[in-house]
Amino acid sequence: MTTPPSTPSTYDWDTEPDPTAGNADLAPAAAAPVGSAAAPTGPAAAPVQAAPSPLMGGGSNPAPSSSWAHPSPSAGTYSPEPPHEIDVFDTSHPAGGARPWTAPKASKGFPAWAVVAIVAVVLLALLAGLGLLVSAVRSFITEDSVWVEVDDGPMFTDGVVTDTSGNQVTDGTGMFGQPATAGEHTFSWPTTDGGTISVHATSIDPDATVPLAGGVDVLQPGYQLAVITLEVTYEGDSSVRINDEVWVWAETDLTTYPEVVGLVPNPLSEGAALADGQTLTVAVAVVVPEGDLDTLQFAVETPEGMPLYYGVPR
Repeated sequence: MTTPPSTPSTYDWDTEPDPTAGNADLAPAAAAPVGSAAAPTGPAAAPVQAAPSPLMGGGSNPAPSSSWAHPSPSAGTYSPEPPHEIDVFDTSHPAGGARPWTAPKASKGFPAWAVVAIVAVVLLALLAGLGLLVSAVRSFITEDSVWVEVDDGPMFTDGVVTDTSGNQVTDGTGMFGQPATAGEHTFSWPTTDGGTISVHATSIDPDATVPLAGGVDVLQPGYQLAVITLEVTYEGDSSVRINDEVWVWAETDLTTYPEVVGLVPNPLSEGAALADGQTLTVAVAVVVPEGDLDTLQFAVETPEGMPLYYGVPR
């Protein structure tokens, strides 16, 4: 009967059952001491006492130089390895263990000033490359650019205000805030074909009725219908449509009121063509709040002309 090597009372033996217990054919033969004759094998072999582990001080072999040494080939115990240990088997070690682990030398790397210098050089190179790129693009655009003079079209021209005698009025009459008088003043502007378009207001009714409503009051309470009647004359070498050449609306200091179609006959929006020397009478109707009648003015303009104004009688 074999006796296990003596161990401290606190040693935790592996309590797992031996799968070869009771079966001598499966049990491995104990290693023979170095330099001795080979032990007999087979069922008739005499029991061999296991050599005590040098880690437990039970043998005459010297203890390993590292507490984390590999177990001896003749020992039946297991010693765990430390993290990151260099697993190199040293056959020259007295206990057959591993060389002690030695930490590698850390690299010193670049000094701080070298890193700053490298970054500065890279940034300067990038800025230089960007400057060259911008310069090349500007040169390409300058060489391939073709300056084309753009015609912004005719400038707006001021209209001319004349009195009943045909004399031009230059005291500011016809401007906003100083409107002309219906039946007395006439406005005129040049046309794009070299002719002249003239507009003369014959009357302005600030309290007009709706003749096309058949006597039915179609206005909401608090609103009033104002109607201006105009004579439009064209003089030139071609013909024009008055609703393309003359625009009329009502205006106060804060609000504009467009023409309302269908309330009066001969509306400007349905104007016909005029040839040289022809005159057409049209009407423009607007619906405004009663409170705006005190500052209401009718504006008249052409596509290329500045607006001129007729005052609404109080």
